[in-house]
Amino acid sequence: MKRTVSPLLFTASVFQTGAKSSQVAYERRTAAQLKLKEDWFQNAIATNPRLVIEPCIEAGLTDENWWFWGREVETEVGPIDVLLVSESGRVCIVETKLAYNPEGRRKVVAQLLDYAAHLAELRSDQLPGLPADSGITVHQVERRIEEADFLLVVAGDSLDSRAVKLSQAFLAQHMLSTWDLALVELSIFEPLVKNGGAGYLLVPHLRGLLEHEIRQVLKVTVDSDGRHRAAISGGTPQAASVSAPRVAAAAPLLEDASAEPAWSVPQFFAELDAGAVPEAVKRFGRGLRTLIQRHPTIQLEGGEGKYGTLLLKKNQATILKLCLDRFIKLTPRSFPTALGDRAALTYMDGLRKLYPELMANQSQPLIWHSKPEARLEELLALVDRVLEQSETERLPGTR
Repeated sequence: MKRTVSPLLFTASVFQTGAKSSQVAYERRTAAQLKLKEDWFQNAIATNPRLVIEPCIEAGLTDENWWFWGREVETEVGPIDVLLVSESGRVCIVETKLAYNPEGRRKVVAQLLDYAAHLAELRSDQLPGLPADSGITVHQVERRIEEADFLLVVAGDSLDSRAVKLSQAFLAQHMLSTWDLALVELSIFEPLVKNGGAGYLLVPHLRGLLEHEIRQVLKVTVDSDGRHRAAISGGTPQAASVSAPRVAAAAPLLEDASAEPAWSVPQFFAELDAGAVPEAVKRFGRGLRTLIQRHPTIQLEGGEGKYGTLLLKKNQATILKLCLDRFIKLTPRSFPTALGDRAALTYMDGLRKLYPELMANQSQPLIWHSKPEARLEELLALVDRVLEQSETERLPGTR
């Protein structure tokens, strides 16, 4: 299938059931037809990274907030079109390619992977400054770059999904890297009737993706003096082998030393009480624990992270995530599942009043709890109210 979206977009009225309840309003155009250059696409992504990140979130390639980091960032193999960075320091490398560009799909994917391979060679003073107020540290970014943990995105107005098949061969050469690749098509739609108010629409959607699965081979050798040596290298599971017949048992699996620890609820609250955490954060964390007494349908679960992490959940969906070192993370997509539609709307309205800028600009807002504008007491009161509303609306006989 060449296209994944209709070339026409429609308006629909919920108040009419007659012949004009829906009608064609927008038609798809190419960048060439509109005389748009690649720098226009690059600027659109830099202005609003969600253009390429939202399809990746829907596909499960990421669940973080992302910020614009830099444009035309020079490497040994050429400039990177757009760099994005996530709240954990993960880097997204975006390569924009339009349909009229003569470069073949093989060259585009190879170029993107070249950028990823050479990014680690740049000195810190060659990289752009990190986004202000993001809370991201240089150490976080350096660690993710050293781990070769990248999100790679090809973005354009009309992409060839066959590039994913090509990329499988390229990625196979880097089995120990954790690269994910997404082809994000930004379809452009022009209004058929110019009424002075309607502008062009950009509709982002995935044309293909490749999630990289790390496959490690543990190779055991025996030196002439009888000592055993183990090394991890890339390869397929079928290629794994033990080279020394004198090894009688399989070598134990090696744990990933970089994995973040998992927290139990008791461990979290012990860290909350004993750690160097602002008193407002301690009161908020304890307040979450007392909510269970009034709302027995909610759950508290420990999360993963270097520092204490706690999830407040209902119906196995997250209402908020408290990370002791930095922030409270909100996941609006899960609110209807957790709370029901009406209470979820109440929650969103309350959050917009408390944090208007955050709720307008982030798909998964981060409330930096060390700042005065965190308003933790008001947030806790809001959560209490919407939980009560959610439980009332789901009682038998209620709507």
